[in-house]
Amino acid sequence: MRIMFFGGDMRQRMLRGLFEAAGHGTAAWGLDGLGVPSDDPECVGGADLAVLPYPAAAGDCIRAPFALRKMPLSEFFGLSTKAAVLAGAPPEIMKKAAKEKGIRLLDYATEELLRKNAYLTAEGALGTAVERLPCRIRGTEMLVAGCGRIGRELAVLLGKLGAEISVSALRPESLEWAAKNGFSALRTDGMGDALGRFRMVFNTIPRRVFSRRELSALRPDCVLAELASAPGGFDASAAEKLGLEIVSAPGLPGKTSPETAAEIIYEEIEKLLATEGIGFDA
Repeated sequence: MRIMFFGGDMRQRMLRGLFEAAGHGTAAWGLDGLGVPSDDPECVGGADLAVLPYPAAAGDCIRAPFALRKMPLSEFFGLSTKAAVLAGAPPEIMKKAAKEKGIRLLDYATEELLRKNAYLTAEGALGTAVERLPCRIRGTEMLVAGCGRIGRELAVLLGKLGAEISVSALRPESLEWAAKNGFSALRTDGMGDALGRFRMVFNTIPRRVFSRRELSALRPDCVLAELASAPGGFDASAAEKLGLEIVSAPGLPGKTSPETAAEIIYEEIEKLLATEGIGFDA
């Protein structure tokens, strides 16, 4: 099988290596900053599969932070190819473009992948806490904003190390989960005076949660870790004016556990192709 990879980070580079080790021919575009010179994008015309990263897009472009240039989705879908396209969590704009071009687009970001990815993100966030905090984890009060997959994995992981964890959420079932698991449950829209006790805040909510009012209530030495995708939960301009540090840490698995993350993606792609009846033999 001939496979071409587009964009991504170290996970994508290692994923390519896994396919090559299995005997598949490969080409790649958009990994220049990781020491992989880009092949001509038109090479996808001779490929059986085109593999986009997880997440697949950044705005209206292929997510390719290490590419020498941006590739708009319109350019990608304008390439001459009959290859099936595999993408991690493709946005609606990508699904629409694929449909209009008659291209088979498959999403490999399964529930299993998202669950495992959440744990890798939590591990990476723990490393951020160890690196940035001047104090130990045990006994330190921290806030995890958001109670989705990542928020829950992170709260549990930090809690096992003895941190005093509060979890913010809006849904009653999420607040119930937090309380049931021994965490202080706070409504995201009503954290109020509770904010002043935290040494570190992890945001997992991909929308503005911490405006100047909330940020002003934090300790001046509070470390803010942004785990959510753009636009994120912190008002960066307000934080800067208040002298608060924001550690930008979206996509942690690609930075802290790229090998394991690539293996997880490979396994999900292998299962997806088998389900879809697409040959996976070299």
